[in-house]
Formats: sequence, structure tokens, C-alpha cells
Amino acid sequence: MKLLLALLLLLTVIKCSGSIKIACDYDYTCTIEQLTTSQQLHDLATYSFGDAGMIKLIDSRLPPEAISSFQPIVNYLILERCRTDQLILPPNCTLQSISLIQTSIHRLEVFHNTQLYYLSVTNSEISSLLPSLYNLTALETVRLWQMHIPVFSFGVLRNMEKLNGIELSYNRIERLQLSSNATCCRNLSLLDLSFNRLSTIDCALLSSMQALTVLQLSSNVIQELYGSLHLPHLTELDLSNNRIKSIDLCRWQTGSLKGLNVVNNRIEHLFDCLGQLQNLMTFQIADNALTQLDLAPFTQLRLVLLNFSHNRIEVIRNRDALELEAVCVKLKGNPVVRNTTDLC
Repeated sequence: MKLLLALLLLLTVIKCSGSIKIACDYDYTCTIEQLTTSQQLHDLATYSFGDAGMIKLIDSRLPPEAISSFQPIVNYLILERCRTDQLILPPNCTLQSISLIQTSIHRLEVFHNTQLYYLSVTNSEISSLLPSLYNLTALETVRLWQMHIPVFSFGVLRNMEKLNGIELSYNRIERLQLSSNATCCRNLSLLDLSFNRLSTIDCALLSSMQALTVLQLSSNVIQELYGSLHLPHLTELDLSNNRIKSIDLCRWQTGSLKGLNVVNNRIEHLFDCLGQLQNLMTFQIADNALTQLDLAPFTQLRLVLLNFSHNRIEVIRNRDALELEAVCVKLKGNPVVRNTTDLC
């Protein structure tokens, strides 16, 4: 009997109101399809969504007051394949999370908000999105994916004192900006700029984000990182799949760095001042153009993994300098180890 009741609870409840389709599932999510008019939106006020904590609107043409109508009901709202001429995020909106997926908004009007902590926008057309961020002062996570943002200015984040993570992948970003007299991102710990079109990185701009612990810059077209990088709390840096030939570690102050990934670049020589990275545990430099390798710079580090696979290494110096019981050294795909295995 108990099993039967449990199965009944898992069944999807589907009701129709005019042309609207409503389905609420056991994950506490209600999906609404084909909502098109203000009257339909008004009629939903009489519908009981039970314990639903999230509402997903799909394939709908939304009235401007859509967010206002749903905010008393749930904390999490998803708009997928929706469109509207205008959408209003009202003053003191109680929603905590909004996700927009393949959604077109001609004009987004956002009032000051102290509740919304998560915003995700994927593959959507929203011409006024970035200026609208100024009023979202409570945001902790911002996720913008598959948008077209040639120039991203961090100034739009300046009022977000609680922001700790921003993901900006697949946006075709070519340039980053932050005014010299502006500050932002004081508490930002994660910055993801992977899969964009960045060709140079201004280390001074990044160094203004002193709380960064994770920095993702993979899969761009970066050729140069210029200036001094001063990020004392940075633990993970991913620069893989770029066009980097060298990095001036001597100008870096990243003493907490534990993982450095520069796989698939154009590096011909090991960086100077590697010994400064006293907490480094993994160094991955596979798929580059190294021809010689000196293991001496790594002897004082806390390494557990060195990955030199698929370079052009013909000579290894100070091979016995490392305690191979503690460090895994990957050398597969180099001329020097044609007939031997990795030193792990």
C-alpha cells in the first residue's frame, strides 16, 4: 500500500487552463507551457501549485508583469524559449533565482533588488541585460553563457558586494575592461572566462580582484599575459588551449597557487622563477614545444603531478633530483622516452 501511494505521488499532475499546459512533478517543479496573455496569467492565481518551489515557463509570450505574478508563489523561476517585448523585475522582488534559456527580451526593466542571489542567462537575446545588472546588488552568482559580448566591462558588477562567482563562457569576448578609478568584485572567488576570444590578458585588471581563488582562462586565443599578477589567494589557474609562448612568473605574486595548467600552448622553454610557487602541487604543460627539461626547479615544491606529455623533449637534466615515490612525472609522447613508461 505504501509503495502504491509513493508511486502515485511521483505521477505527473497535468491540468489545462485554456491553452495553457501545467505539469507539476515530484521534484517540486511546475512547468507551464504556451502562456500568452495577461488574462491567462491572472487566472493562474487561482491554481494551487502545492509544494512547488520552482516554476518553469516554456514556449510562452510573456506579459510584462510575469515576474511580479510568480514571485509570491515560488523562489525560483526559469524562462525557456520565451519571448516578450518588455519584462519587469519589480522593486523588492522576492525571487531568489532566475534562469533564462533561449529567451528573447526586447527590454528588461530592473528595479533595485536585495533578494535575487542567482542569475543565469544562456543563449538569449536581451539587449539591455548588462546595464540592468547595476540594480541587482544581492547577486552571489552570475552565469552568462553563449551570449554575444565582444567587450565585457567589470564595471557592471561594481554594486555586487556579495558576488563570489561569475561564469562568462562561450560569449565571444574579445576584450575586458575596468576603469582605472573603478573597483569591483571585492569578494569574487571564481572567475570563468573560458571559451572566448581573448588574445591578451591585462594582469593588473585581474589583480584588482584580490579574493580570486579560481581563474579559468582556457580555450581562448591568448598570446600574452602582460604586467604583474598579484593574487595572493589564487589556488587554481587554467590557461590551457591558448597560444602562449612564455609567462613571466618572476613578476607574479601567487604564492598560494596549487594547480597551474598550460596544456596545449606554444611554450618552448620552462618558465623562470618556478621556485616561487612554493605551494604548487600540479603543473601540467603537456602538448607544448619543450625540447629540454631540467627537473631541478621542482625539487623544493610540494608537487604530486608533473605532466610533460607530448612535447619534443630529447634531454632531461637532474632526473634524480625528484623523489619519484611522491611525484608522478608524465613523459609519454616525447622522443626521450620512446621505449619507457611515465615516472609515476
